[in-house]
Amino acid sequence: MAHWHGLAKLQMHSDLTLEIMDQVTSALGQQFCQFKTTVCADYVTHKLRQEVECRARRHARQALKPKAAHKGKQRTGSVKRCKVFNFQTYKFHALGDYVSMIRRYGTSDSYSTEPGELEHRSPKSRYSWTDCRSFVKQLTWVECRQARIRRIGHNIDHHPDVEISEIARSPLAHHHIGLTQKHVVHIGSYLIDHQGDPAIAHFFSKLKHHLLHQTNASKDSLGLRNEYNINTIIIKDDRMYEHHVARFNYTTYDVRRAQDVINPRTPHHNVMVVCSNLDMECQDHKYIYSRVLGVYHINVIITGRTMVNYTPIRMEFLWIHWYKPLDQRSDWSTSTLDRVNFPPLTDEHSFDFLDPADVLRGCHIVPRFTAGRRHQDGLGVSACAGDKNDWCEYYINRFVDRDMLMRFHFGLGVGHVYSHCHAMQAGLQQSDTPSHPFLTDIEEPADNMEVDEFEYEDEGTENGLDIEESLSSSDELLLEQFDEMYDREVDLYYEN
Repeated sequence: MAHWHGLAKLQMHSDLTLEIMDQVTSALGQQFCQFKTTVCADYVTHKLRQEVECRARRHARQALKPKAAHKGKQRTGSVKRCKVFNFQTYKFHALGDYVSMIRRYGTSDSYSTEPGELEHRSPKSRYSWTDCRSFVKQLTWVECRQARIRRIGHNIDHHPDVEISEIARSPLAHHHIGLTQKHVVHIGSYLIDHQGDPAIAHFFSKLKHHLLHQTNASKDSLGLRNEYNINTIIIKDDRMYEHHVARFNYTTYDVRRAQDVINPRTPHHNVMVVCSNLDMECQDHKYIYSRVLGVYHINVIITGRTMVNYTPIRMEFLWIHWYKPLDQRSDWSTSTLDRVNFPPLTDEHSFDFLDPADVLRGCHIVPRFTAGRRHQDGLGVSACAGDKNDWCEYYINRFVDRDMLMRFHFGLGVGHVYSHCHAMQAGLQQSDTPSHPFLTDIEEPADNMEVDEFEYEDEGTENGLDIEESLSSSDELLLEQFDEMYDREVDLYYEN
């Protein structure tokens, strides 16, 4: 039901998503029939006590009426009647019409009555301020007065939060972390205060390796990757600066901009990252997940032959606790959610640092309550990780919003450009990749596409290129076509 409801509420549909929704609707109908025959038949259900009492009061009122006297029928309203599951109603019948209606009239939000129904709250709340007689004129006065008060307050008051939000929502910004340096954390003092905590094991060395990785990644385009090592990274004053929140901007499936606010001190502290092809632990998982323990920035001085001066460079990072995916098959065909848990705290890969630029967006991770808590006594091992409230297992909620739903339909979200690149690379590396579980009836393009042969001049061999390494294969031609399509989509996005 959650899968079908998420597809029905999509604000951008394609032929593929409608095909999926059609098959999900058929599967949902079969599951309802199976539920009625196998589950409902084994239980005798009655109406609730409130319903029985309400029916008894209704029959008592009808018995006092004169019309009911000559009927000569005595109604027993205090008897509990059997109540069976009935899906022969219009609501169940209308489920099969959603796909055809979306194809004909557009997505369901285009003709939804929800905006109009919610707008009724504004005039109804103002109606209580009138004398209920000449309310039209009085409602007009109330609305004008509220508009003037809002306008005056907006011109007088200074709203720094609004300005920060506007800066953070810039289309060119992937994330936003504040510039303040009020919350200073001395690294040496922090490690001494939490000595013996497994979360800070190899903290300093991991941090320097992470900063080195960020530096090499930024200098790789200049061909200076080999100029830096861990000895060239100097942390100014051995200080890192803590921030309360980090804002991450992302493009939704329907090519809109959205933002997730991550706060390590609240339940909104989980993020997701696209799984790398080199990560063997990911296996069939497209994403990996982590809990953010802290948001920091640090001033780094990089030494080396290419450095002209020693001006500190601001580097941002997240201190995280990785979730580990469990070995299970969780996909749309099995109707199960992905399950994760925390690896042992003593594992060297349990705690790590993450570049905010690698974060995809925030995610919703729900405890698996039936598995129980990890520490029954409520006493954790690590104060830095806050593991006293940890559960043994967690579910990845893929139905938290429509954008998250489409991320698990990998490659079908128009705004998820990373999935298109990943799918293209996966198709080039492995031609026999299984198709989408709900698209078994759709034809897939043939692997042996006919490609015109190209003639190459001798200049290609001078650069070390061979005829077999040139763009003569169908896969490389598809990659070129995808690159051109991607450039056009990016240009069109920024033009709009």
